[in-house]
Amino acid sequence: MRRNSLTQKLTITQQLNNGIRFLDLRMMYEHDKKEWYSLHFLQSKQSFKSYLKSIRDWIDAHPSEILVILLTRHGDVALSGNAAFPGVSANIKQKFWHEFLDLFGHVLIDTTTSPFNTTSIDDLVARNHRIIPYIGDVDAFTSHSSRSRALDAALVDNCWIEAGVADQPATQKERIDVLCSPRRKAAKDRSGFFLLSISTSANIKRVSYVAEIELLQAKRGDNSKGVDALTNLCAKSYNIPGMESWCPNSLLDGSQLTSYYNQFLFEKVLEAATNTSLSSCGFPNGFYGDALDIDGTFRTGTQALFGGPLPKGAKNEHSLERYAYVYSVIFYNILIGCEHNIVDGVCKEEFEKIQNKRRLFPFKLWEEISVGRRTDWP
Repeated sequence: MRRNSLTQKLTITQQLNNGIRFLDLRMMYEHDKKEWYSLHFLQSKQSFKSYLKSIRDWIDAHPSEILVILLTRHGDVALSGNAAFPGVSANIKQKFWHEFLDLFGHVLIDTTTSPFNTTSIDDLVARNHRIIPYIGDVDAFTSHSSRSRALDAALVDNCWIEAGVADQPATQKERIDVLCSPRRKAAKDRSGFFLLSISTSANIKRVSYVAEIELLQAKRGDNSKGVDALTNLCAKSYNIPGMESWCPNSLLDGSQLTSYYNQFLFEKVLEAATNTSLSSCGFPNGFYGDALDIDGTFRTGTQALFGGPLPKGAKNEHSLERYAYVYSVIFYNILIGCEHNIVDGVCKEEFEKIQNKRRLFPFKLWEEISVGRRTDWP
């Protein structure tokens, strides 16, 4: 169960150190312990406050950085009341908010002086409005006097493409269509935040396959016919041609497979944006994805981030491959910020610096069909 709830191996501090500037944080109140905890399929061991404290420590140590945080129970940005946080009273929510204010204080945005979507980054930093929280059921949490220190999570256009890794052709097309649509501008026009998921989910059918396989292995060993049959069913549920004998046994394994194909998405959008300043294609305000790795990358190779043996049939050669996720986003922002004029000056200097970073972890495909990596598909 735990392996299919774990979306990241890096700690929050490590993610921030490696270029992440948007955090999708899920939380729920535990009545027995009278404490908030993180929630993703399973409840965290640490209290939610411990993660917030890590954020505060990091933002204090990096006085020119800005961080956007989404706080909900399970990513459902438009829910309110009991639907948003079942069984949690307004008093408990307001107590949390007062503790949140005490922790972050003056580094929180104040929308009365710094409207988020019209205030420059320089001004946000100069005013020390560097934590921007979008909060689900925001009116129940905040008081009238402090309402300007948080934004309504309902302003977030949370775009989740359901098919995910199990239907890569449809998923890639739909994501590219979204990133080349007016949806990004529409979010900004209503002071919103456009968020696109590039993650995968712990599909209940695949989780069941993994559980059944492990039970059979415990009883009969790896070579039983039942294990082979279930592994084949699990592998085929990913719908990747030729992948028939590997069943990713964790969310991170599946996420790294998804990340391999997410490279296409990033490169397609960058190609469109680079070729013409009139392109309607571009990145959203934020992504949420899994399997983040060091150096601003996500892992595309077959070695699971938490270690362990390679999948059966996988080769060492490409086990630790990574893609320059963060530097690709920066590349795009430089291109747009410099209005495609990168022939000289600071724009050219920064552009070349980021291109060199991208070359360290380039878009890379290879043939390892048994573990879902192909060069000719989708």
